[in-house]
Amino acid sequence: MARSFKDFYPLLGVTAGSSAANTTGTVSGNIYDLSGFEGVVFLATITATATNNGLLAKGGSATASMSHLAGTWTTGHTTQLELEVYRPIHRYIQPNLVLGTSAAYGPIFAFGIGSKAVPASNATTVTSKRVVHPGTGTATSS
Repeated sequence: MARSFKDFYPLLGVTAGSSAANTTGTVSGNIYDLSGFEGVVFLATITATATNNGLLAKGGSATASMSHLAGTWTTGHTTQLELEVYRPIHRYIQPNLVLGTSAAYGPIFAFGIGSKAVPASNATTVTSKRVVHPGTGTATSS
């Protein structure tokens, strides 16, 4: 399904942290409330490609333990991982970066998709700006 970038507004949040050193294990992302959204897109980067490295999603309640969502495993054949979860049955979704083969990783980004209305604010850890049909000129701080 083709989408334009405007459909990926807003940035729900970023799982803080990254590892410059190679490591193994599971990096659990933040839990996101998808109320008012049709889904979420997670983006992550890793430094080593391997079939046992990847990104998956879990679902559940905001406070209870999360369960794996069937079919969400994204194998790390490349160092750039993307996972879209469209119309999940759970309101709360959490990304998990699984490193079976030693790799360094960056933060996990979460973008809401199909929002019914633009929310009043983005995640408190994100500074963002939306520009529609910009002309040429100088981009300066204000």
